[in-house]
Amino acid sequence: MRFIELEHLGKRYRADYSVDDGVFTVFGDTGHQSTQTGGMTEEQTARLLLRGLIRVGSAKPVDNTKAE
Repeated sequence: MRFIELEHLGKRYRADYSVDDGVFTVFGDTGHQSTQTGGMTEEQTARLLLRGLIRVGSAKPVDNTKAE
């Protein structure tokens, strides 16, 4: 499994993704989005799907604070 990270509205998001049998899937905290592989790169596709998960509330920002 691979992962993608991006910043959206000042918050950092991270999600795992996979590519199996021509289907690209990004896994959010409470859902996932899939599409067939096409003309975009893996990174472009992962970012697009992760933004969709953020928009519907299925991906939560990464907590950047560290316990000391």
